[in-house]
Amino acid sequence: MAKARVPEPLLATAGWDTKIFKGMDTFQEEMGMSLRTKLYFGFIVMISLAMVIGGVAIYAFYNTEVQVEKSDMASTELVNVAIPVNEIASGLASNVAAAGFFIHGYAYSGSEDDYRRGAEFIGKVRDTVARLDELLKSLPDDKLPKSRQM
Repeated sequence: MAKARVPEPLLATAGWDTKIFKGMDTFQEEMGMSLRTKLYFGFIVMISLAMVIGGVAIYAFYNTEVQVEKSDMASTELVNVAIPVNEIASGLASNVAAAGFFIHGYAYSGSEDDYRRGAEFIGKVRDTVARLDELLKSLPDDKLPKSRQM
């Protein structure tokens, strides 16, 4: 049975090097590769590639585990420092805004209720600043910015 071949001028006009295709045919003919051999060879190549990719995946998982163990300290620092600081900062911002709103209302209307509520929020601001100072004292100096080190 004759093999169906692509005409060489067509391959050449498409930019393909016809020597490559001739070389493949010659290699297959010399090796006497039957369909069975080609399939076995293809499966062996696919299994080899799967094993290499699996090895790379295992190596990547191992490195990820090592990085997670190294970052445990960073996550502990995040939970113990960054989250309370953000909570304090948001409370401070909202309490300062509310105190300013009520003090402005007192200055505009002279209402004692606005003055009392503004004073309550100023008290909350003082409490928040005290909490922030306690948190800063509990941190080691090397974790603070240079301006906050004692």
